[in-house]
Amino acid sequence: SRDNLRVKMIQEDVAHYDQYVTALILFGDKDPRSWLLGEQKLEALDRFYREREEGELIRSTLDLVGKTKGADRDEAERARAELSRRGRILNLLRDFDLKQSKGGAPEPVDFRRWDESLDDLLRIAVNNDAIDLLTDTLLRRFLDGRYEIQYYYIRNVLLKIGKPALDPVVHYVRELQQRIPAESINSRYERALTQCLIILSMSGPSQRQVLVECSRSGNPAVRAALARALGEVRDPADLDLLDPLLISDGSWEVRARAATAVGEITTDRSGLLLMRALKGEKDPAAQTSIVKSIGVLNEKR
Repeated sequence: SRDNLRVKMIQEDVAHYDQYVTALILFGDKDPRSWLLGEQKLEALDRFYREREEGELIRSTLDLVGKTKGADRDEAERARAELSRRGRILNLLRDFDLKQSKGGAPEPVDFRRWDESLDDLLRIAVNNDAIDLLTDTLLRRFLDGRYEIQYYYIRNVLLKIGKPALDPVVHYVRELQQRIPAESINSRYERALTQCLIILSMSGPSQRQVLVECSRSGNPAVRAALARALGEVRDPADLDLLDPLLISDGSWEVRARAATAVGEITTDRSGLLLMRALKGEKDPAAQTSIVKSIGVLNEKR
């Protein structure tokens, strides 16, 4: 929704975002003085954002604040509860932020805390609003190398959410396919696409068509991202998609990436595919990848 977009815009301004979240949470307090303080904080934000698009979010929030002061006590209570709920959602999203030590190094992910916060978000979500915000927040992390330490956990959270998260993942895959330049193998866009394709591959047959579309993409960076993703998932069923990428793809980089992926899937068919590819491969770099993968398979046996 447009309000979700504006929340994301305010998130970029940490100090004002903290003020916004704090103001909303204050409406969950039983003390009317806290409600007044929350309103004052929102009014201060309104003055700051008045001429900017984010200002519409603040004004719509203040409209809801107005209902807390109406004559209808039930409506006022519902309005305060909704303001508090929104604040709790945004506060819970902070648990998924990248934490850094005093030295600046990223701290290990507290996945138990992530799990608890996800359960809380699922519990208080209305029409998946909290889940939409969380999903979008996590997907955008795939474009930022600082969050690489979180990739495994981000995938697990999105897989746990299930279908409400998968539709945005598919949409993001379509968007990345349009944005990723053909020559950008190993770019941040290809890295983000790889993570999304891992999620779809692990989600079962329902998302198979998206993977097939990527395998037929005219963009070698998209096909390379698919090969890398399938290598991380290591599902023997994915050899059907890797076969043409390894044997007949027009890009040596894609063939090399596919060879590495096939070497991660320990089956007899993998060895046969690599041997067949080696006989026909003319590119030295791709040949090297094939030979390395054959060696990896032999070590696993």
